[in-house]
Amino acid sequence: MPQLELPSERYRASYLAAEQEYVAAGSLWDGKAIHTEETFARMLDGLAAARPGLLELWLVEGDDYLGKIQIRPGGEPDHVGVSIRPSARQRGMAKLAIELARPHLLALGVDVISVVCSAANIPACALVAGFGGDMTEELPDGVFRFTVRVS
Repeated sequence: MPQLELPSERYRASYLAAEQEYVAAGSLWDGKAIHTEETFARMLDGLAAARPGLLELWLVEGDDYLGKIQIRPGGEPDHVGVSIRPSARQRGMAKLAIELARPHLLALGVDVISVVCSAANIPACALVAGFGGDMTEELPDGVFRFTVRVS
């Protein structure tokens, strides 16, 4: 059963493979530089140093990296981002990641989150709406902002 874990060296090979899937799918890896064997450890250090302003949790199963959820507390409302690797999509992994993140959100005192997604990404918009998300704003470039109650 997939679970959320803090980023770890254990998932290096699978994480790097996921980055290559994003490239093959024609998208940059969250707009960030692609990591290598050499830069992976620095990335982990950077994620650890970013806490508590950014909590990134990885959705994993065994040694396999399936995706991530990023929680950015402190905003009005707080922001959550979800990214699922291409080979793990269409299997309910984004929904599972959000469900598994609820206890982490509540522990951080987060009761309302903001989620943004492209209007063209119909599955993502449906996912957010399925969690009770209300579309509160249409941002430039066809992006919707949703507000979702956590509790």
